[in-house]
Amino acid sequence: HYRKDTEERGLFSEDRAALLPLPGKRFDVVTWRHMKADRYGVVTLEGRHRYSADRANAGRGVIVGLRALEAEVLDSSGKHLATHPRAYGQAST
Repeated sequence: HYRKDTEERGLFSEDRAALLPLPGKRFDVVTWRHMKADRYGVVTLEGRHRYSADRANAGRGVIVGLRALEAEVLDSSGKHLATHPRAYGQAST
């Protein structure tokens, strides 16, 4: 603002007017991983974070969706099995 010899408020108004509108459709920020549950129906991420896929899925392939705050577990056909809070820094079950 000092280089243009004007107030920040005016520059912000110009920038704001030039912004594009947000998309109408929500964008799901997720990384999907195909994994295999262990004999207890648990998947392990990054060698230490454990999430239950239900005992009924022991030894089966599952799909794990990683979001910033949660891990979603689906069976191989895409049916929702569980949603768990993400574990950061400590192991979880």
